[in-house]
Amino acid sequence: MLELSLDHCPTYGYFRAQTLEQIMEKVDWMIHHDFLEIQFSGKLPMLVFTEQGWTIERSQIVEELLKEWDAWLRKGVTHADMSYLKERNRGMVLELLETVKRNRASQYVPFLDQWEKIEVKKVREAIRETIAALRSEDGLSSLDGQHELTEFTAPGLEPELLKCRECGERFRFEVVSQNGNRAAQ
Repeated sequence: MLELSLDHCPTYGYFRAQTLEQIMEKVDWMIHHDFLEIQFSGKLPMLVFTEQGWTIERSQIVEELLKEWDAWLRKGVTHADMSYLKERNRGMVLELLETVKRNRASQYVPFLDQWEKIEVKKVREAIRETIAALRSEDGLSSLDGQHELTEFTAPGLEPELLKCRECGERFRFEVVSQNGNRAAQ
């Protein structure tokens, strides 16, 4: 906790007024409703977000990240080690970039420039698109002048990993299925 500075997270100690039994009830509820699952790191069990859990949590994390960037800017920091964002939840990363782009928050370009240098190809492309949009006159154009519909530009239409309530097996709910279901509603 201390090594990763998690004791500075705004939610650190949030449940300190509750008993261990009350906390366990909440964790069990989240596992039962497929927001958390247990994975093992070697022999140690870890609680991790499921895709459904990330769908809910990622907006909160995006807000926390932007508050951190704002604090850096207030302190005059324009160069930061952005490796903490590498290999994070893809949906959260794309929501972060979309939020920056939608808010036309060009003050974050120095952070985006540094982050782009260390990222994997797909995320790097999304970062470049965001930087290009922020630097353009209207704040909306992409790198090539075309704005194509992608998982980046259409939040909520990315493939989701769901769990069948009857058998407990996981299955991938693809964008094609989602479009079909949305059109039918």
